[in-house]
Amino acid sequence: LSYWPRPGEALPRCEVMAPVVQTRMLYVEGTRERPVVNLHFRGLHVEHVDWPLPPQGYTALFRCNVPVFREGSPPSHRPIEAAVEMAYARSCSFNDGGIARVGGMGLVLEEGTTDIAVEGNHIQQTGACGIQVGERNTAYSWPNAAPQPQPGDYERFRILNNYIHHCGMDYYGANGISLFRMRDS
Repeated sequence: LSYWPRPGEALPRCEVMAPVVQTRMLYVEGTRERPVVNLHFRGLHVEHVDWPLPPQGYTALFRCNVPVFREGSPPSHRPIEAAVEMAYARSCSFNDGGIARVGGMGLVLEEGTTDIAVEGNHIQQTGACGIQVGERNTAYSWPNAAPQPQPGDYERFRILNNYIHHCGMDYYGANGISLFRMRDS
C-alpha cells in the first residue's frame, strides 16, 4: 500500500483508516422458532466497515441490490449487506448510537423482525441505504415467490429522531430509509 500525501499534508500527523471487517460488523440472528428477544444496544457506534463490490457488479435496482447468478436459475437480486443487521428479532433496539463510513447499508431489519426501536442515531456516509426495514421480494427469483410474512412479522417498528445523511455515496439507488412489506398495527 502506497500513499502520496496531498499538498500541505504531513504523513506523520495523518490518521489513516483501513477497514478490516467486510460486509457486517454486527449481525443479530435468531430463528423463527427461537427469535432473539429483548436485546438492546444503547450508545453503540459502528464505523469503517467495508463492502467489496462483487464480481458481477452493481445494478442500482430496488434500493441497492446486486445481481445474483445461479446455474440453472434465472438471474435474481439480493440486497447489499449492512454494517448492522437483525433477523428473527423481537422487542429489540438500537438507540442513541451511530453508524458511519460504511461501504454497504447502515442498518437492516430483515425477515422475522417486529417491535424494534431505532431511535436517536446518527447514520451517515453509507455506501448504500441508511436504514432498511422489512424483507424484499427481490432476493427470491422465479419460479419461487418470497415466503409470506407470518403473523406478527413486520409490525410495531419505531424509527424516530435519527439524523440520516450522505447515503448512497458509492451505490446509487440508495435512500435514507426504505420500508418493505410493512403491516398496519
